Amino acid sequence: MHSTVKQQELRRATNPLFNDRKLKLGTFCTNLNGGCAISTIPETLKITWPNTVRLAQIADAMEFEALVPVGRWKGFGGVTNFNGPGFECFSWAAGIGRGTVPGAPGRRRGG
Repeated sequence: MHSTVKQQELRRATNPLFNDRKLKLGTFCTNLNGGCAISTIPETLKITWPNTVRLAQIADAMEFEALVPVGRWKGFGGVTNFNGPGFECFSWAAGIGRGTVPGAPGRRRGG
């Protein structure tokens, strides 16, 4: 029983998904061009490394619990080429981890 309590404490201390908040927030698909928008408007996400790092930093500052990439290796083509160019999800996640600061001052973990 004691090791289970220690595991739960470690999870809460290191993983924001295990905090006490009832509503968990996250970004989705910010590793791919256009994000989740199937649109031709010019304001959709342009997938560059500085853009995606900045979005992650904004989400981190807003205390979002998750940044969820999409694993896609080919766009859908057509006029929008939805999810065409982008970053491979595992490499993107590793790089984003370097660009954000878990446990930074002002960051509430576990509450």
